[in-house]
Amino acid sequence: MADTLLNIQFQEACATDMCPFCALTLSRTRRYLSRLLYEYATAPDIHMRFARAFGLCEWHGRMLVEVTEEERSDGLAAAILYETVLNQLLTTLDEIAPPQPHRRAVGRHKPSTRLLHSQETCPLCDFETRADTDLIRTFVDELEASGLGNPLMQSYLRSARACRPHLSMLLSECRNRQTLKMPELVEGLVRDYRAALRALADTLSAFIAKHDYTRQSELPEAERESWIRAVELCGGGRHGPYRHSGTRHTPADNERRQQ
Repeated sequence: MADTLLNIQFQEACATDMCPFCALTLSRTRRYLSRLLYEYATAPDIHMRFARAFGLCEWHGRMLVEVTEEERSDGLAAAILYETVLNQLLTTLDEIAPPQPHRRAVGRHKPSTRLLHSQETCPLCDFETRADTDLIRTFVDELEASGLGNPLMQSYLRSARACRPHLSMLLSECRNRQTLKMPELVEGLVRDYRAALRALADTLSAFIAKHDYTRQSELPEAERESWIRAVELCGGGRHGPYRHSGTRHTPADNERRQQ
């Protein structure tokens, strides 16, 4: 990643307890949302996208509230955006059932309740998808340029590893390029992932074998939380860690500690 800032951000993501790609995408999405609220809350194109999507999805709606509260904002930017969303929703309801009932012409079709389905994806979901794709492509660019010895690859090897969805994206990107280096890169990524997966499986087995509710506090933290890590690894953690404890943290946690 030629961009120095991107280099630093990826290395910070590798230092978390999450899939580094999930951690970095999460951090980028939160920054994008913060910038959107601060700089673009009155932009016509943003209002159009919010209106067509009927606002944000549940997850990103929660993120909007969280970011607004963390920044000690009074919520004005969100209110301005959602005023447009509510007006669009009111207009749509009027199309389904006019506020002044009247007899419909014979043979006229009833408006479909499908009008309440959003016409666009959640703006932040769309941003996440594009951020993910860009990050994966840039990472593979670096591996293609300098191989598995790349400093970013070394940072990755010290990380919690990619989740299954991001591993799938990595391998697909490698195979789509069909260059001479790709088979070696795919083999190296899979070999490392297999070893990390086996280590986690062994830790999970140890937790199961030793499981006794009277001895829970005696188990090493890695064993106690192995089941959470297994869930994250298989499903991805783009929306943040599944549970916070003393050692599990995200880039956003690091930023808050520095404030």
